[in-house]
Amino acid sequence: MENPETDLAINTLAQLQILEACRHYNPEVRVVFASTRQVYGRPLQIPVNEDHPLAPVDLNGVHKLAAEQYHQLFNNIYGIRSVILRLTNTFGPRMRVVDARQTFLGIWIRRVLEGKPILIFGDGEQIRDYNYIDDVVDALLLAANTDQCCGEVLNLGSSEAFSLTETAKVFKKNWCRKAKLNTCPSRKTAWSSTLATTALITAASKPNSAGNLRSASKKA
Repeated sequence: MENPETDLAINTLAQLQILEACRHYNPEVRVVFASTRQVYGRPLQIPVNEDHPLAPVDLNGVHKLAAEQYHQLFNNIYGIRSVILRLTNTFGPRMRVVDARQTFLGIWIRRVLEGKPILIFGDGEQIRDYNYIDDVVDALLLAANTDQCCGEVLNLGSSEAFSLTETAKVFKKNWCRKAKLNTCPSRKTAWSSTLATTALITAASKPNSAGNLRSASKKA
């Protein structure tokens, strides 16, 4: 929730500028926008599908949602073919660990490296799903090269989910058995649990898939 104007410039204004440049100079381009599951806010049911109500609880979610609407508008009005992927916690080599701006996993890794306790907000029973960076890259390329994805909003998550406590225990087992687990009160902007359906992105990955992705996902 810090630096709202900077967050707005990066996550909303920059997207509008990119789309305007595409409209004027390269209208045939295909754009894949990496959005976030934060646009859903606190989930009303688990798993969360793409039709879930949108009620972000922090500035980043609000700004990402505004950017999504710009992408959909330019797709529908100007024919700038755009695909929106709503990502969950992405991890992998060279991930940001200086803070938790991209995922809480980053700051957990930093605390382990510094010999500090892993901080678990709330009771630790909240569930999360994760994306490895190589899988995210594959999904971005898939979305960019699949005609049926144009104009769509797709969740990108995992079929497996782990509680925060389970995730912390994986950290201990694999990287630092001496790491301590400390609990602390949940933040007002924290989610209870998150787990996304992946039917639409799975339908897009089917060979020779044709027609509407939502129809294809129901047949899968």
